[in-house]
Amino acid sequence: MSDELRARNEAIVRRFLAAGSASDERRALWAEDAVFELPLQGKVFRGREAILERGRHAKQLYKDWHLTDLVVHPMLDPNLFLVTHGSEEIVVATGTAETNSYASILELRDGQIIRRVEYHRAMD
Repeated sequence: MSDELRARNEAIVRRFLAAGSASDERRALWAEDAVFELPLQGKVFRGREAILERGRHAKQLYKDWHLTDLVVHPMLDPNLFLVTHGSEEIVVATGTAETNSYASILELRDGQIIRRVEYHRAMD
């Protein structure tokens, strides 16, 4: 059972990461009561709508954003995943290319993301 749950949840994590930050796909995958934490920036977003608004704001700052080097690490708990990846994007205001590295912990409940803790170099 836990192997099946882990496999289903990993597929959800991969769909979540492939979706745009404020997309309908992300809306469907964030739980209504989800929490998104950015400890290095001291920011916490509570609830799906606040998280999606943060995503819409990020889309205004960066264009042509895409993932690189995605690795999904399943944890012992089939509802927890450590994810590492890079990104490449263009800063809208300057037109310059930026890269970043990320490490995130994602927690799922009933097929939705309930918590994401993300570490990356602050760019906004």
